[in-house]
Amino acid sequence: MKIRIFQEIVNGVLQVRLNTEDWSEGDLDAMRSFGEPSIDLGGSFSSGGSVSFERPHAIQRVKTDSPFVAKFDSRDYDDPAGMALAWKQEVSARIVKAVTDMRSIKNGFDNEEVINV
Repeated sequence: MKIRIFQEIVNGVLQVRLNTEDWSEGDLDAMRSFGEPSIDLGGSFSSGGSVSFERPHAIQRVKTDSPFVAKFDSRDYDDPAGMALAWKQEVSARIVKAVTDMRSIKNGFDNEEVINV
C-alpha cells in the first residue's frame, strides 16, 4: 500500500490530498476477512507546539473513501501551511497505524492438520 500526497495552493487556499493506492492481495484479503480499517480525518492536530487546532470528526475507510482532502484558507488562518503540514503528518500516521493494525490480525480458526496413519 502506498500513500501518495499532493499539495497545492489555489487562490490562497492550501489543499492537501492523500491517496491510498497499490494495495497488495494480502491487504485486500485481510479487508475481506476482517473489514476495511477506518480513520478519523478530524480531531486534534498539532505540529511541535507552534500550531494546534481542531477539525470536525469525519470517520473514513482507508481504501474506499480515498482520497482524503483538507483545505486551509490563508484568509481564515494565521498559519495555514503549518496547519496543512500538521494535518498531513497526522492523517498519514493514522493511515499507517490502521493498516499495520489490520495486518497484525490473525484468524485463530484457520488451520491445516495432517494426520499420518
